[in-house]
Amino acid sequence: MTIGLAEVIAQKAVKVVQGFFDGLGEKETGLLPEALKSSGTWMAVSDGSILAIFFLTEAEQKRIDRHKKKGWHPFPGFMISESQRPADQRATYNIRGPYRFYSSKRSSNMFAFCISRNASLTVVDHLHHIVDASGNSFTYAVDLAFILGLQEDEQWPRVKPRLSELLDYSMGVWKEP
Repeated sequence: MTIGLAEVIAQKAVKVVQGFFDGLGEKETGLLPEALKSSGTWMAVSDGSILAIFFLTEAEQKRIDRHKKKGWHPFPGFMISESQRPADQRATYNIRGPYRFYSSKRSSNMFAFCISRNASLTVVDHLHHIVDASGNSFTYAVDLAFILGLQEDEQWPRVKPRLSELLDYSMGVWKEP
């Protein structure tokens, strides 16, 4: 998948996620994670092998803007595709199947999530810390993210239903007592 196509899919994914949450009723809205009960914005990141849609608070948006100005990834060490993970690098969580849900987890000094091509997961309230090869130290929170491992050359008509299914699954988890 080309980077241009990945960006188009990322933009469409943000619209689907926004529409999903905008369409919830008052009862369902009350079940959502705390982050979604405050103001914020949605942002998608895709490299062609992973699509991730993040909910960002104002503070997180400022952090990401600072990272971009320095040429850094918005979420250093948070995720890597299984195919791109260097053999000598570990990940805290290796995600190989659909519909995984991680809440209130922590990770440090490695990749948080290694994503296979068919994986999908929801991450809520995750704290990650990493020191990169240049000695830069990063500590940040991911309040909410929806992540899909993409098949090679996967197109939007296949991505959209997978994302919708992950959103529905996540809502089901939040509805559980």
